[in-house]
Amino acid sequence: MPRRLALALCLLATPALAQGPFEATGRAALETGLNMAAAALANALVQSRDAAWAAGTNPMPPHIRQALLAWFPADLLDSVEYRVGITEDATLQSLSIRYGDAVAVATIDIITFAYPWDAENNVALWAHEVKHVEQFRRWGLLGFAQRYVRDHQAVEAEAHAIGDAVKAVHGGG
Repeated sequence: MPRRLALALCLLATPALAQGPFEATGRAALETGLNMAAAALANALVQSRDAAWAAGTNPMPPHIRQALLAWFPADLLDSVEYRVGITEDATLQSLSIRYGDAVAVATIDIITFAYPWDAENNVALWAHEVKHVEQFRRWGLLGFAQRYVRDHQAVEAEAHAIGDAVKAVHGGG
């Protein structure tokens, strides 16, 4: 029997324990940990964004902007900058590209691409990352971080959905 199922059955069988102070303390500790992780992620996002900006950024390529106007408002697209390549700093984008499988990372309003070709041609990848910029705008920095810590798959699902839709129209590049 899976551990979660066994725990759920135990809690259902003993509702008084489920309402007890241990359960409340455990939930409070979990919430505290999630909030601390979200705050740390938010701080890392700001530092990583600032490092990308300091290393040099460019406005979105005009042909990419034009292709994405059907999907995103112009003011959002105009707020996005990008760069190609990573620095030696321990930024989210550098670590995600160097040690993860990321080919692009959005840090608030700057997108860092691993490869020049993607930055110049991959409209679907741009759409995915611009969706994250839109999420930052919609939820705020801390709201984004809280959602990402609690359920990164849901956050990424929105970005994958728009990326897939744009890919269906424009292809992968």
